[in-house]
Amino acid sequence: MAPRVTIGLPVYNGAASLARAIASIEAQSLTDFAVIAADNASTDDSWDILQAWAARDDRVTLQRHAENIGALANFRYLLDAAATERFMWHACDDWASANYLECLDALLDAHPRCALACGDVVKHTVDGGQKRRRFPDLAGLSPLGRALTLLKRPRAPWIYGLFRTDDLRRVQQAADQFGHAWGGDYIALMGLILEGRVHGTSDADFHYRMSAPADQPYRPVGRTARWRFFRAYLAANLGILRDADLPLLHKTICLPVLLRHILRAVR
Repeated sequence: MAPRVTIGLPVYNGAASLARAIASIEAQSLTDFAVIAADNASTDDSWDILQAWAARDDRVTLQRHAENIGALANFRYLLDAAATERFMWHACDDWASANYLECLDALLDAHPRCALACGDVVKHTVDGGQKRRRFPDLAGLSPLGRALTLLKRPRAPWIYGLFRTDDLRRVQQAADQFGHAWGGDYIALMGLILEGRVHGTSDADFHYRMSAPADQPYRPVGRTARWRFFRAYLAANLGILRDADLPLLHKTICLPVLLRHILRAVR
């Protein structure tokens, strides 16, 4: 019988944090999942760690790329390889509460139209601090109300929520066309947010480490790079709004809120 969920683990030189990510996956209370881990030609001990994991857990399948294919392509490889109705990416330097997968899976069951289920986001800063960002309360809101609420402050780590696989493949096409790793997570999320198909819970936590700007390799640096990014990001978001399956009135209402998000994202 096929597993319920596929967890896709993209890895590149993640040896320092990979053990914690693996422990987070192994500790999940929902155990009916398969893992596909794709090593992107790491030069550290990541591959050895992954091989040791696969040797003790038959839910784990490994792929090692002969050369680095880039972050976007590695994420896409994992999504394409999934053969289950539900899918979740799990970065090699992040972790989640033990009930994360179970809670998000229950959310998808409870809301048949929901395409993405998320938990609270806990940001760990470079100085050792942490900040919890609770998922907004969407109870009783219409799809338009949910869209406007989430558009006011979308969270990039929602990309590590639990998706219905077919819906993620559809919206990921916009991120593929956008072509930037920086901001690509928002592009993938935006279609589902606009459609009001994102739900969340504060009963489960996703944890991620916020690196210093100098350690963010995909961030546009310099005036020219930022300007090019802004133009591409603006065009991508407006294209998603244009193509969204929404009444024209709803698109008009969402437009100014979406523009404020775009301006925040490129500051």
